[in-house]
Amino acid sequence: MEHYILASHGSLACGMKSAVEMICGNEYPLASYDLDHYDTPEEIYAAIETQIQAEPRDEYVIFTDLLGGSVHNCLLRLGQCDNAVVIAGMHLGLVLGMMGGEKEGTLQQRADEAIRMTTPMITAFAKERIQENLIYGEEEEI
Repeated sequence: MEHYILASHGSLACGMKSAVEMICGNEYPLASYDLDHYDTPEEIYAAIETQIQAEPRDEYVIFTDLLGGSVHNCLLRLGQCDNAVVIAGMHLGLVLGMMGGEKEGTLQQRADEAIRMTTPMITAFAKERIQENLIYGEEEEI
């Protein structure tokens, strides 16, 4: 079984979990760990490590909010487990892409593919870009 874990500063992970469940329902094993509810990132690490050790045949996809942030830096050690991958820079498209993507290949390969597929979703739209899209008939993409 594949588990999805969201971890963040503040309450971002809880909000992300709410958004994912609104779109996908509750059919996926999805957990959130917000630093608002723990004193230190080490406590989040310990909780996730305990789960991974209890279910060593399962796979774990751990999303963190910020590359180089305290939560990510602490949880990065979990990426050394054979059955886990840690992905920094979580956003809704990335989480959904990983959860709904093909289940072939290693966790690392699948994570790389989900990142590649969802990176174009990160786009800035100011007046110039919106007008440019309208001029070239791309308004369906807005």
